[in-house]
Amino acid sequence: MSIKEKKKRLLVAGAIIVAFLCLVGWVVWSLYAADTGLHKPEAISYEEIAFTATDYKSMEFALNGQVLTFPVTVAEVEAAGYKLDEVYRSEVLPAASGITYTTILCSATSDSGHKIKYIAYNLTEESLNVLDCGIETIYAKDESFILCNGISISSSYEEVIATMGEPTEYEEDYNSKTLTYKIDDNFSIYIKYLYGNFETMETLMMTDI
Repeated sequence: MSIKEKKKRLLVAGAIIVAFLCLVGWVVWSLYAADTGLHKPEAISYEEIAFTATDYKSMEFALNGQVLTFPVTVAEVEAAGYKLDEVYRSEVLPAASGITYTTILCSATSDSGHKIKYIAYNLTEESLNVLDCGIETIYAKDESFILCNGISISSSYEEVIATMGEPTEYEEDYNSKTLTYKIDDNFSIYIKYLYGNFETMETLMMTDI
């Protein structure tokens, strides 16, 4: 075999190895991005969602296009396509005792990779699997969680004020601003921004605490 032919074979072999390594790298990155949330799946736009109200006091919200009304149950969130993460699915919350009841902070993920967090609770007189519990607080983790007035975790501070008006309560400390929009004595929407970056919301949650 001539030197020229040997060089040609080495170049071909090198190209195959580089292509293989690129493929492996892409697979590893895809798995890492999906696990860490670096890859953000596209959410359904506000205009595509069939809300029946635009006033936040209706407590309507959507999970990737599925319209729900707060308060909700774990079963309703599951039906909307957000499956409780496996680590929580066998959790059992004990029965309530007087005014004392048990809660658990959980996370759920949709088939398309969207995520939310919520606090499940048991107010009944018997122990319940978390899948049979209610939800007292639900947190947005990405743009798939959207209020009926179009506010999502990507909304700026100025957009929130322009859309929802001045909050019922306003708190400010050394590193954050928190807006509270009370619906009544039980239900509220909390929105929090961190100093230095009022274009990116840090917290959007609905609660009945």
